Amino acid sequence: MWKLIERRGRKRGESKKILSAVRRGVSLAVSDFYYPPVPDPEVRVGNVKETLFYITENDWKIHINVRDVPPLRGDELVAFFRSLCRHELGHYAVCPYDVPTSTLITGSAAKQVGTDLAGFVANFFSDLVVDNYLFERYPDETVWEKKITVNYARSTGSPSKVWMVLVRCYEKMLKVKLAKNLETSREIDKAASRIVRTIRRGGVLNEETWPRKVRKVAEILKPFLEELREPTAGVKGEYKETPTGKRVFVPEDVARTMRGNPLKPPLRREGESCEKAAARHAERGERLEGFVYAARSAGLVSSEKEALRAWYRAKADMKINVKLKSARRKGAEVQVYPDIWRIDDPIEELDIPLSIQSFPRMIPGVTTKKWIKSSGESGGREGAPPDMLIVLDSSGSMEGFGDGTPFDLALIAAFSALKFAMSRSCKVAAINFSDRAIECNWTRDRINIENTLLAYQGNGTVLPVKNIIDIAMKNNSKILLLIITDTEISNWDEAVEELGKLASIGHTVCIFFIGGRAGELEERHKKLVSAGGKIYTIPSVKELPDVVIEEVRGHYI
Repeated sequence: MWKLIERRGRKRGESKKILSAVRRGVSLAVSDFYYPPVPDPEVRVGNVKETLFYITENDWKIHINVRDVPPLRGDELVAFFRSLCRHELGHYAVCPYDVPTSTLITGSAAKQVGTDLAGFVANFFSDLVVDNYLFERYPDETVWEKKITVNYARSTGSPSKVWMVLVRCYEKMLKVKLAKNLETSREIDKAASRIVRTIRRGGVLNEETWPRKVRKVAEILKPFLEELREPTAGVKGEYKETPTGKRVFVPEDVARTMRGNPLKPPLRREGESCEKAAARHAERGERLEGFVYAARSAGLVSSEKEALRAWYRAKADMKINVKLKSARRKGAEVQVYPDIWRIDDPIEELDIPLSIQSFPRMIPGVTTKKWIKSSGESGGREGAPPDMLIVLDSSGSMEGFGDGTPFDLALIAAFSALKFAMSRSCKVAAINFSDRAIECNWTRDRINIENTLLAYQGNGTVLPVKNIIDIAMKNNSKILLLIITDTEISNWDEAVEELGKLASIGHTVCIFFIGGRAGELEERHKKLVSAGGKIYTIPSVKELPDVVIEEVRGHYI
């Protein structure tokens, strides 16, 4: 069912004509892209706040807000909307294609222009890539639509410099004059030439080159983007909100040409997509700081902690591949059921035979299928894997966040252990300690545990022995206690005594000493080891995640 939402400022008959043109144009564009799973659009016609034409990534829902449409009639109006829809579909089929890629190019742009303008550069770049692709497939229609759009935007008043750079890029890329009576400076012409050369170098559709290219485009655009911070006299426009919450001036001609709010990166969605973006960054060897910057710039997260959670989940996933045992908790059930495989899911999850059985034609996001596994609640404790208590050192000697620091690698180890426990529906508790303890009691809420682990304190190293004992004794079954620390614990003698008692009554106590050497610590550990505890001395901090994973695996797989 097509949905029309009218606003004051248009006659009813005119609104119906626009709706009819949109319906026909979108249907034709969808057929051009071989019928992707696009639901019927919601069309807003009239005096709305801004002009938008976009598709939400999670359901491919088309949204068209039409404040003012170029003076076209009949088939021309249909052709115009067909071309617009082709462009938007191109963002999902060509560039950036998915949220992880969008985040990569947005983060790359942010390194040059900052978080507030990174989304604009990402849109600028991806628009040119998509329209170059469309020009190769539909040269005449693409040039015609660009002429309509550019000259309609030109009618807003004095042209902005950013808009003139964009227009000259299109003219050089499409090799045709688009704007009537537009004279540009040598500076603008040179910038456009450099941008087009950058995009073409190594292949326009070579996505491996996009982060590097968009950073170069951002560098070239940077002088002209000052116009978005300090508007030029005579240039019409309005202030729009960036993903970081700041407001930036967007010239009217730019908004009409790039459609809507070009400050928001393409394909933006919070939650699961942030984890996929983190995984893509981690796989490419990007740094933690760069991902946090990219996630904020792309609007994937509203806080740094959300980005950190996604990053360490991704890093943990790179270290382990959790496989559930067939033996479950007593009374638990393993439920396996089909679900929709969506375009941004891992390709290995796509079950082709299941998809074809469901429907003879495979349509991504509609008839494509994958299997989902979930576990029920435990009815008892016999034969069950242990609940887990993670105790993490966040003292100054752990050096805080940063690639390769003891705290960074300790978090990867802790998040890996957490994933093992959560995969078996175990309860987990956590203590983050420095000269004070931050606690999270027994829970199956993964985020609460993660937030506790991520709180870097950076002070002294006092192991919270009483807190550990109290939380351990609140659990009525045997637990797996993991303590990740360095060798600078000031109250070690007290700790050995109490932890030995836990080990002697059947709890599994494992301590991972970063920087420790077996010979040096052997005497101090004797009492704990004789009680049944395990001591791991780790001379090289890089080995920490692997050592923790090897210990934990045996309890949950």
